[in-house]
Amino acid sequence: MQLAAHRDLVAKQYVNGFEQVFDEVRPSLGQSIVKFPKLSEAIVVTQLLLMAKHRDSLIERKCGKLVASEVQARAAAVVDWLPQTADDLAHERFWSAVGEFDFWLRSDGHRRNPGTIADLIAAGLFVALAKGDIAAPFG
Repeated sequence: MQLAAHRDLVAKQYVNGFEQVFDEVRPSLGQSIVKFPKLSEAIVVTQLLLMAKHRDSLIERKCGKLVASEVQARAAAVVDWLPQTADDLAHERFWSAVGEFDFWLRSDGHRRNPGTIADLIAAGLFVALAKGDIAAPFG
């Protein structure tokens, strides 16, 4: 994993003690749940925040650094529309931007699928469940 850590965000987790999972995903998920009580919305917001911060190494492997950087920049542009609360007036525009971004991600035969970030989200959800941050039934 150490040999791949510089180019693969999942491999990096094994080297750095799952730093992004514990120090980024879990806190971001917790903050997102406070703002967006629907767990599905909190997960989407958390994923967008991570995508804006990190290039997805699966996309980079499949499509190259330039496309992975474009995905990251587009995620950051969507995050710019992030409302402060679920009742914020920007709420509708944000979710519209999310839908447009999702369509763009899927439009190239799913090659721009953010798989690495999704893996970190799944690991973060596991930690949140294990630590009692979230519990069933899920909203």
